[in-house]
Amino acid sequence: MSQPTQTFVLNETPTRISARVYALASYPMTGTQSIFVNGLLQNVSTVSDYTIEDNIITFNYDVAVDDTVLANYIIETATTEAQIPSADSVTGRKDLIHWCLRRLGAPVIDINLDEDQIEDRIDEALLYFRDYHFDGVERCYLHYQITPSTMTLSAEYTGTFETGMTLKGQLFIKEENAYEIKTDNTIIRYKSLNGITFIPGEVVEIGDTGNTVTILSSSTAITIGNLDSGYVYLGGKVISVTNIIPQQSSTIGGNLGGMFDFQYQFALNNMFNLASTDLVTYDLYQRYISLWEFMFRGKKGIRFNRKTDRVYFEMQGIGPDQ
Repeated sequence: MSQPTQTFVLNETPTRISARVYALASYPMTGTQSIFVNGLLQNVSTVSDYTIEDNIITFNYDVAVDDTVLANYIIETATTEAQIPSADSVTGRKDLIHWCLRRLGAPVIDINLDEDQIEDRIDEALLYFRDYHFDGVERCYLHYQITPSTMTLSAEYTGTFETGMTLKGQLFIKEENAYEIKTDNTIIRYKSLNGITFIPGEVVEIGDTGNTVTILSSSTAITIGNLDSGYVYLGGKVISVTNIIPQQSSTIGGNLGGMFDFQYQFALNNMFNLASTDLVTYDLYQRYISLWEFMFRGKKGIRFNRKTDRVYFEMQGIGPDQ
């Protein structure tokens, strides 16, 4: 058995079709609509302000694009017990707000809440859901490029330059390790060796070449990269960081990579024998490999702070573009 249900639609902004024609989202009950233009109530008649047919409002004058048009009206629907909306049918923020108000008793019960109060409670509920419900988060991999610091020169550098040259400042005792020159020889990428960086306008000596460059006198001439700051900014959508994938080296012996990598040696010497052995032996080999990896390579330390949305890492021997 169905029962008629009345729903109040308040402060709806009709869709503008033309300067005189606007469309409501629903069909109002006859005589229940109130149309406002810039806060002024409009009169309905063919010789007054507007006429309405179904959900189409036709003004008797041109409405400017920047004018504010609002509509209040009542809609009536036949609702059975099985048709009462559930949380599963909510598809948008506005639907969620209406669903919550109906669950609280609206429109039969007058819910005296400001629109901002409703929005705040919805935000808090979504944040609580994201932080404490397993469906509110998704485990995924994030890729970030680790960057060095950069200095912008006041003029193009035309002298000798090699990766790994030491950059020496003049105002303070400091040394930096240069990576390369970028962007028409006007930007040098570097990493601080002692935690002290350069300042705009400073004169810098390039290695043992005897050449010097002058940093541009601008607040944006020095950019501190991840290698010197020691952290990566992740943004507000990340709630936890569980691991950083270890950096692998392709050089022989570098970071226990290449020929001396444990995984490589295991595959080289034992994969042929796996066909004639059992999985227990294979599992024991994997445990030994994990133990050796932990003892000699270790696990890279990370610290994540949700207050600042920064993940701090303790890495040595890492370069840019990784």
